[in-house]
Amino acid sequence: GINGQGRVRERPVPIIKHVVESIYVGILAFFHNTFSQGVVTVGGKIHLLAIASFVMMVYSVYTANLAAILTQDIQRASPNSVKGVINAGYRVCAERKVSEIITKLYSIDREIFIPDPVDQGGDGLPGFNCPECAARTRIFDFMKQDNKNSDLYCDVAIASLVDLEV
Repeated sequence: GINGQGRVRERPVPIIKHVVESIYVGILAFFHNTFSQGVVTVGGKIHLLAIASFVMMVYSVYTANLAAILTQDIQRASPNSVKGVINAGYRVCAERKVSEIITKLYSIDREIFIPDPVDQGGDGLPGFNCPECAARTRIFDFMKQDNKNSDLYCDVAIASLVDLEV
């Protein structure tokens, strides 16, 4: 302030005030992409930082949710070829003749095919072949509906065009 003689007195400013001011300007510059500041009071600065932090939190939540939605669609993408089914590790339901053709054509292990259940008249070998139990339509009956038993239920059914026509 001014002393009684009209002179200005020099007072030292604590270093912590300079540090806090530079941190404030740095954070505000990060949020607003500019070094200009529109407020001068301490309360105004805190309020401006709080609003900028809230906006940044909304952006981050939006980005995280968007990423989750986009990757969820990718994870649920179904394979569009036999090789895709094999690479995904899916269990397959098929009639015995169809399973043998696919096994030979793609040189794959027959164990990806669900065995014909012995307790329902089958022979326990991969692919449905039971003559008295409609093996051609059984492939659709054994599609898994949230069933975790991958020895009995399959993820994918492969049928001939004749079996799909009603």
